[in-house]
Amino acid sequence: MNNNQTVPGIGPGNWDSAVLAYNQEHKQSKDQSNAVLYRLYTENTYPIGKTQELIGRYFDGFTLYLTTGVYLGIIESGLVIEIVATTADLQAIVHLAGDIKVQNYQSSVLITWASVSRLDV
Repeated sequence: MNNNQTVPGIGPGNWDSAVLAYNQEHKQSKDQSNAVLYRLYTENTYPIGKTQELIGRYFDGFTLYLTTGVYLGIIESGLVIEIVATTADLQAIVHLAGDIKVQNYQSSVLITWASVSRLDV
């Protein structure tokens, strides 16, 4: 097999999985070692493009999930914003949540977070 070929579902050949595993365990960058998965839960009241623009002021990458939420027994269109960042980004997350709260005329925006392992391949 040519080492430059792409293996479907795996990626380019020429990867040494032992080196990759070693690097993940021993040579993580500072940002990777304190990765945090933040989730913001909000009502989906604005077009996704407007919300995407707002989040983009703070973060280059994120994931949006359209959901159905229930608050005080009322069903509403919801949005979960997922951002992998660092502990140093908590202030930006809080500011983003505040901006979303104002944009959506909400009394609150829920923020959750958890430490995660991260590997950019």
